[in-house]
Amino acid sequence: MLEYFLLPDLKIDKELFSNKVKEQCESWGHFGTGRFKFYSGHPDDETLDYLDNTFKNAGDIVTKVLFNRVKANNIIGPHTDYGRGCTINIPICGDFANSSLDAYEWTKPISVMSPDQDLSVEEESRFFPHSEIEQQINYTTPICFDTRVPHGVTNQTKEDRFILGITFKDDLRVGHIKELYEKGELLI
Repeated sequence: MLEYFLLPDLKIDKELFSNKVKEQCESWGHFGTGRFKFYSGHPDDETLDYLDNTFKNAGDIVTKVLFNRVKANNIIGPHTDYGRGCTINIPICGDFANSSLDAYEWTKPISVMSPDQDLSVEEESRFFPHSEIEQQINYTTPICFDTRVPHGVTNQTKEDRFILGITFKDDLRVGHIKELYEKGELLI
């Protein structure tokens, strides 16, 4: 089962980030094909500065920041991420109440690389084509979970779904981040 928790106290300027992703998303790279395509884009300096003013010790605990997009009526199948571990996904815009983060069972994976990315040999995601969904999680506030556990997205809505993903150092697990959050040591 996917371990996760919600962070209702983590707020962002939704108008700022909605405008930003809508202006930039057509230039992002992608994984997958057809309605299984997942888009990813790098943040600009303004976004990184914003996060420095949101997370305590961001430079010490955050290792990667990416914008992600799942188009309307698209599905991202069961996979684990390359180069990412525990993450906080911050909803920017889309119909999050009617789309879901999907938790999948562990099965035998296959390795995949995106034809649209310039990746080194070590960077690969794993796809779990034989996995069944264990849980569908609808969230409208930021969520923390581990991308090394099979997961996906179902966006059977009429709106594209955009998130800002914050990845943490490999030694920080969901429980560690939850403890920092609850003690007031994660957010400024």
